Amino acid sequence: RRLITISRIAQQFHANQSYTEPEVNAILEQVHPTEYVVLRRYLVECGFLGREKDGSHYWKINKEQ
Repeated sequence: RRLITISRIAQQFHANQSYTEPEVNAILEQVHPTEYVVLRRYLVECGFLGREKDGSHYWKINKEQ
Protein backbone atom coordinates (compact mmCIF):
# COMPACT_ATOMS: atom_id res chain seq x y z
CA ARG A 1 0.00 0.00 0.00
CA ARG A 2 2.75 2.43 0.90
CA LEU A 3 4.44 1.99 -2.49
CA ILE A 4 1.18 2.67 -4.33
CA THR A 5 0.56 5.78 -2.24
CA ILE A 6 4.11 7.06 -2.73
CA SER A 7 3.87 6.34 -6.46
CA ARG A 8 0.75 8.49 -6.70
CA ILE A 9 2.35 11.29 -4.71
CA ALA A 10 5.37 11.18 -7.05
CA GLN A 11 3.04 12.16 -9.89
CA GLN A 12 2.98 15.67 -8.38
CA PHE A 13 6.56 16.15 -9.59
CA HIS A 14 7.63 16.84 -13.17
CA ALA A 15 10.43 15.11 -15.05
CA ASN A 16 13.40 17.26 -16.08
CA GLN A 17 12.79 19.74 -13.29
CA SER A 18 14.97 20.41 -10.27
CA TYR A 19 13.33 21.19 -6.94
CA THR A 20 14.76 22.77 -3.82
CA GLU A 21 13.91 21.17 -0.48
CA PRO A 22 11.42 23.96 0.37
CA GLU A 23 9.70 23.41 -3.00
CA VAL A 24 9.43 19.65 -2.35
CA ASN A 25 8.11 20.38 1.13
CA ALA A 26 5.48 22.78 -0.21
CA ILE A 27 4.18 20.14 -2.64
CA LEU A 28 4.12 17.45 0.03
CA GLU A 29 2.49 19.71 2.64
CA GLN A 30 -0.53 19.83 0.33
CA VAL A 31 -0.77 16.04 0.63
CA HIS A 32 -0.20 15.86 4.38
CA PRO A 33 0.61 19.06 6.31
CA THR A 34 2.33 17.36 9.26
CA GLU A 35 4.04 14.34 7.66
CA TYR A 36 5.69 15.93 4.63
CA VAL A 37 9.19 15.08 5.90
CA VAL A 38 8.32 11.38 6.10
CA LEU A 39 6.77 11.50 2.63
CA ARG A 40 9.91 13.15 1.25
CA ARG A 41 12.08 10.44 2.78
CA TYR A 42 9.87 7.67 1.34
CA LEU A 43 9.97 9.25 -2.12
CA VAL A 44 13.77 9.17 -2.04
CA GLU A 45 14.05 5.71 -0.43
CA CYS A 46 11.61 4.17 -2.89
CA GLY A 47 13.46 5.69 -5.84
CA PHE A 48 10.86 8.16 -7.04
CA LEU A 49 12.97 11.24 -6.25
CA GLY A 50 16.71 11.67 -6.52
CA ARG A 51 18.48 13.86 -4.00
CA GLU A 52 21.85 15.57 -3.76
CA LYS A 53 23.73 14.42 -0.65
CA ASP A 54 23.57 17.91 0.81
CA GLY A 55 19.81 18.16 0.15
CA SER A 56 20.32 21.17 -2.10
CA HIS A 57 18.04 19.82 -4.80
CA TYR A 58 15.76 16.96 -5.78
CA TRP A 59 14.54 15.60 -9.12
CA LYS A 60 12.00 13.06 -10.30
CA ILE A 61 13.39 9.68 -11.34
CA ASN A 62 11.77 8.11 -14.38
CA LYS A 63 10.33 4.77 -13.19
CA GLU A 64 8.95 3.59 -16.54
CA GLN A 65 9.23 -0.15 -17.07
